[in-house]
Amino acid sequence: MAEELDPEVAAAVRRITDRFIRLEKATPQHEVRVKLGPQRYYLDQLVQDRVLEAAGESYLPRLRALDLMDDQIRKLCYRHTEIVPKACKKPYSLSGHAPYTMDEI
Repeated sequence: MAEELDPEVAAAVRRITDRFIRLEKATPQHEVRVKLGPQRYYLDQLVQDRVLEAAGESYLPRLRALDLMDDQIRKLCYRHTEIVPKACKKPYSLSGHAPYTMDEI
């Protein structure tokens, strides 16, 4: 995917992803679209391709956006993403198929 994107568009996706990782905040769509100028239309395709999520008036990165990040960041994010299913699976492996709430997990 990275080799297919214009370098400025790829940099915009990296900024959106970095902001979310560091600050846990979405990036305002207007901010990104203005900075990209005529290339802002690529953002719509990235939403369709599930690289970005358009959440209201902001963009959030999706898992595919990590393909544009460096190896260290990508591996760290994948490792943390694996924690969620493991945490959900653990109570069931210990005591069977009883229903659990999110608080219990």
